[in-house]
Amino acid sequence: GQSALRQTTKIFCIGRNKTGTTSLQAFFSQAGFRVAPQVAGEKLIYDCGFEPDDRFWQWVDSYEVFQDAPFSWTWLIPKLIQRYPDARFILSVRDGDDWFESLVNHQFEHLGLPTTASNEAIIERMKADTYVAPGYFYAAYVKQHGEPGSEPMYQREKMVSTTRHHNQEAQQLIPSDQLLTLDLSEHATTGLLCDFVGLPTRFKGPMPKANVRRS
Repeated sequence: GQSALRQTTKIFCIGRNKTGTTSLQAFFSQAGFRVAPQVAGEKLIYDCGFEPDDRFWQWVDSYEVFQDAPFSWTWLIPKLIQRYPDARFILSVRDGDDWFESLVNHQFEHLGLPTTASNEAIIERMKADTYVAPGYFYAAYVKQHGEPGSEPMYQREKMVSTTRHHNQEAQQLIPSDQLLTLDLSEHATTGLLCDFVGLPTRFKGPMPKANVRRS
């Protein structure tokens, strides 16, 4: 039944940021799940040098639903499967070009830079950024994408292909009955989600619109 599911299941929303993860967070919060505060998770993973330790796992143990970083990072997926073999995973996906535009607009707006900024300017601003913790923004970029080379750090083909790889890895590593792949631009209602996590029909309705940008 629903209560048994609620006690045993972790739900990891592993889609890359800017694929509707905030809408998923809103849905699960409204449905009464214990949704982990994202920034706390990012700070913990940074404090343990991107190697999940007991502190990180104890924190994960105390919540039910997780979304965005660090759960949207490809390298963490195998560790999540190993640690929580019964978990459910929701992979939110989005058209590659739409996703890239949204990501770039969001990141450069956060950094206070034009999208034409040089790598040097981006790195300097990233290192000075205090979101989560000083140094986090740049370290998180390097952890996911490697040290910046001479090509632009936010190069469309590279970023889109990294995300495609992330989605393929998720679909290969996670048992199909534990994975729901969801394109929120095609599914504006919560029906598939409710069926996947065992919520009764009264939770079915329009998907919460959160962080929708007109860009």
